[in-house]
Amino acid sequence: MFIGEISKKTNIPIKTIRYYEEFGLLHKPKRSSSQYRIYSQKDIEMLLFIKKSKDLGLMLAEIKKIIKRSSKGVEATCCLVHEVFEEKILECERRIKELKETKKRLNDRLHHWIKPNEAKNLEFSICPQIETEGGEK
Repeated sequence: MFIGEISKKTNIPIKTIRYYEEFGLLHKPKRSSSQYRIYSQKDIEMLLFIKKSKDLGLMLAEIKKIIKRSSKGVEATCCLVHEVFEEKILECERRIKELKETKKRLNDRLHHWIKPNEAKNLEFSICPQIETEGGEK
């Protein structure tokens, strides 16, 4: 299969497939006599694995590490994946906490909104809603 075919079958853009090759997630494909990349079913399976991994929030470096570990067998690979998932869950919890804090700050600003006629009397560079602390006047 050529790159266009594998792109359609996996719904992954050609540019992305080339990037995955450069990044080391995919082996360099064989080439035809006219230097077109030639892919196999195994390449499709690898691209789908990468896609599913990304859907779970894994970074390319993590996926690459997992792929590399797969040469040591399923037990070693699954142990690594377990560790990565635990780290990802902790990361999600941190991000959720940060998002909740940001939401609270935004809500505080909305509840202390400075009316435009009051804003005229304040010193600010661009917008008092952002520059003043919690609606300070």
